[in-house]
Amino acid sequence: MLKLQYYYDFHGILKVRSNLDLWFNYFKVDKCDYDLDIKLLKDFNIKTNEYKKIGLYYYGIENGNLIYLENKIGGFRTRALLKNLQGKTELLMNKAYYYTRLPISFHDFINSLLQLKFLIKGYSLLHSACISYKDEGVLISAFADTGKTTTVLRCLKNNSTCYLSDDFIILDGKGYAYCLPRLINYRTLKFAGYLNKKSKNLFQMGKLRTILTEIPFISAYLGPIDAKDIYKALDVSIKDKIKITKAFIIENSQQRWKKINKTLAFQKILYINKSELGRLSDMIYMYFYLNSKKDLNDLLNLEENILSEVVKNSNCYLIESRNPNYFSEIIYSILKNDSNDNTNIIHQV
Repeated sequence: MLKLQYYYDFHGILKVRSNLDLWFNYFKVDKCDYDLDIKLLKDFNIKTNEYKKIGLYYYGIENGNLIYLENKIGGFRTRALLKNLQGKTELLMNKAYYYTRLPISFHDFINSLLQLKFLIKGYSLLHSACISYKDEGVLISAFADTGKTTTVLRCLKNNSTCYLSDDFIILDGKGYAYCLPRLINYRTLKFAGYLNKKSKNLFQMGKLRTILTEIPFISAYLGPIDAKDIYKALDVSIKDKIKITKAFIIENSQQRWKKINKTLAFQKILYINKSELGRLSDMIYMYFYLNSKKDLNDLLNLEENILSEVVKNSNCYLIESRNPNYFSEIIYSILKNDSNDNTNIIHQV
């Protein structure tokens, strides 16, 4: 069987090698050293005679820097091995493990693994959209299906606005955000009025490729459709890095907006992130159970500290509406007037 390798370089912060085509086409490179190696194998086996059994399916060695899962689902023997989270991390999976998981479950697992690797390097993932306006970084936080992506796309129609993310963003400990582009769904592009013939065709190709890459190795036979191609067709500028100065939380409720204190903003954004980024997988908890010298709480506290630094240096706002158009109208009004005279904005409470 053809063996493939894909390499991803996230701003030089985190580098990943995988023989699965992941969902970060924007960061694909020809080759690089890597901090995380993800391997899908036909099968493999670990002798567990000297391993401690944890729960029903997990095996490991006290402070051995690994955790091994072996389970039987129907006629399939599923196996996965996670090694050396603090260093050059390796994740091995057999095909039975991969095929018996829903794509969303597998994506959540990989996202939580990426989050940990970013935290180990002093960075954090945040479930938030991000744009820049005249060199000001703007976070837009909300629960899923509130309208983050539509809000971002509508804000981008202004020439002074650049794109960083509509879903997840990378934060450092100094108040900066780094872009994390992904493909945007067809319904949202259509609703925001962005589809023309070129972007529609590119999107449909990207959508098909995304579906087919759920099948291991098949993407190698398809032409590359990159997130960069989609945004180029939409005539959207992507900014790599920006200092955050404003944070907006959007909610589906009666139409109003107000400036809020930083403590409330921090709590709301933190809880959104914990809910939407999802809990860590059992495999990761089992790893830290056996490797108790490495405190998971230290990493989770770092996540809060990084977010706190962003909020501390930002003006924070809560916008409520059941009309997604209202979010972008208010955000743009605040951004536009804040550089002049914020008193020109009608403050609805």
